[in-house]
Amino acid sequence: MKNKKGFTVVELIITLALLVIVLAIGYQLINYAHSNYDRTSNYWERQNKVISLSTYIESAIDNANYLMILTELTDDYSGVDELETIIYTKEGDYKIMTDDTIDEDDRVLTDFREEEFVNIDVVFNRVKQRDGETYFPNLLEIVVSAEDINFSLATKVKIENINGDTEILGESSGSIIIFRNP
Repeated sequence: MKNKKGFTVVELIITLALLVIVLAIGYQLINYAHSNYDRTSNYWERQNKVISLSTYIESAIDNANYLMILTELTDDYSGVDELETIIYTKEGDYKIMTDDTIDEDDRVLTDFREEEFVNIDVVFNRVKQRDGETYFPNLLEIVVSAEDINFSLATKVKIENINGDTEILGESSGSIIIFRNP
């Protein structure tokens, strides 16, 4: 008998077929891991933006001595004092106006912290007391949520400079606040 050296065509085809199957499975696993990483990374980024916005608003209004909640804001801002700050968060539009951004001739809202906060909703609520009829004069609830990742953050802020003589004004709930810090 002759001594065979090398592989037969059938053996090579089977080996190549197994190699293709292993490579296809490996590619699918790498692709799945990459897409899972992207999805998780996006989730954490969105969650951090919600937390960042909530923290910013909390620290901005913490020492306010005047605060009003609105549902709509006129374009001319005629009722707003130059010492007051507006946080406008309606319909995915996050803008802020402070005394340093007000030009005497043109009062405009500037983009919030130069970051995009797309599809993040903010609602400001006055907090009711146990009787369900009256509000705490100096307690504000801020609800910041991102619907696309199903994440919501609710925070109650006690505004120290608003006391029994003054209270939070305006609507009981809204997406715009006007406030003044001492």
